[in-house]
Amino acid sequence: MDNLYQFLKDRLAENDPSPLYQRLVTAIKEAIQQEVLSSETFLPSERNLAQNLGVSRKTVRHALETLREENVIGSHQGVGSYISRDISYTINNEAGFSEIVTRTGATPSTHWLSKQAIEAPEAIADELGVAAGTPILQFKRLRSIDGHPVSLEDSYINCPQIEDPEAVGDSLYSFFKEQGIVKGKHHSAISACMPDEELRQLLNCSEMTPLLLVRQKVDYPDSKQILEYSINYCLSDAYEFTFEH
Repeated sequence: MDNLYQFLKDRLAENDPSPLYQRLVTAIKEAIQQEVLSSETFLPSERNLAQNLGVSRKTVRHALETLREENVIGSHQGVGSYISRDISYTINNEAGFSEIVTRTGATPSTHWLSKQAIEAPEAIADELGVAAGTPILQFKRLRSIDGHPVSLEDSYINCPQIEDPEAVGDSLYSFFKEQGIVKGKHHSAISACMPDEELRQLLNCSEMTPLLLVRQKVDYPDSKQILEYSINYCLSDAYEFTFEH
């Protein structure tokens, strides 16, 4: 823990007008990014952090509460706080994977398996509400957090405005914003499934690892036309989905 304390002290000593608790939040996120702290590692107790960093327990408590609200850390009663590897998605959230992961202090990455223009297969065409054979785009990608695969996402886009699928970078939703493509409501269905051979290889999991299967449609604003239909396979120990009513 000496390395951690020194790392946090150095960050807190930097010239920054932000409130002290917020600087501690940022310092802990940087410690995760630079692997001074890793997933599932337990943090020192509130008292030990305060004593070793020379700050009040109130400051530490405020920082930990903020990190907990942002899902950067979790806690077990009687054990303490630990670095979470969970990604908390709020269904209908405007933010995409990359933005959400970055907020937690972790590093998102995308490995593209497919970026291509295709003719819509009948099953996908039905979901998008277009005729089979309609030109659409397919984006299939493996998502990772700090180098560890956590989900496989297969998206089908009905948007003639996108002429070149290769122009899309790591974040599809960031590309939408850059191109002025406005998303409407999200319609999601979540179920459980077990991984087939392809999923086991891509997600580096066993045949007994349960996955969350998330099927999602995103429509255009003020229209029943579907912009995106996606099929997502997520490691169940890496995701937490919440619903807002």
